[in-house]
Amino acid sequence: FAGSGIDFIGIDIEHSTISQEQSQRIIAACQGSETLCLPRVASHNMEMIKRLLDSGADGIIAPMVSTAEEVERLISWCKYPPLGKRSFGIARGQGYGFDFNQYTESWNKSSSLIIQVESIQGVENIQKLMSYDDVDGAMIGPYDLSGSIGIPGQLDHPLVVEACKEVIAASARCGKACGTQIIEPDVKNIEEA
Repeated sequence: FAGSGIDFIGIDIEHSTISQEQSQRIIAACQGSETLCLPRVASHNMEMIKRLLDSGADGIIAPMVSTAEEVERLISWCKYPPLGKRSFGIARGQGYGFDFNQYTESWNKSSSLIIQVESIQGVENIQKLMSYDDVDGAMIGPYDLSGSIGIPGQLDHPLVVEACKEVIAASARCGKACGTQIIEPDVKNIEEA
């Protein structure tokens, strides 16, 4: 995948059994092909985020972002002072010290923070969430979004579709990227198997 010319590879740490050690190997493989790597963290956890960034991740995808306070906390954990409060370490991301100056001086501009909008509260706050300069884009989490509306799994329901359109429109107004997942199991093939 890393050599296929895609924009980035996401590591799903939230809904998988991928460990910190496995994540670091995926990050290294991506960097070997000059492909960005953005782990989706399991939760809003400063320690996990710090360890992934120090492992060399190019940023993070943060699940379940619904409020401005959550965005501000994520920015503070991901960015170095003066933008944030990320602590300075000497690990793989910083070339074990050999690339420390280059890494820390360029990090705040080069790193990516993608927020996942997965609740109706996040949709209601989307314009504010996307207005932060340090938020680079949004991912829509359609399954959790449908659940927060009270119609879990009904991704084609007009309320879910309208909520998704609001996120897309706010992203466009702010000049930010917006994406989602596409998972549609082929029921016919499953039944034949």
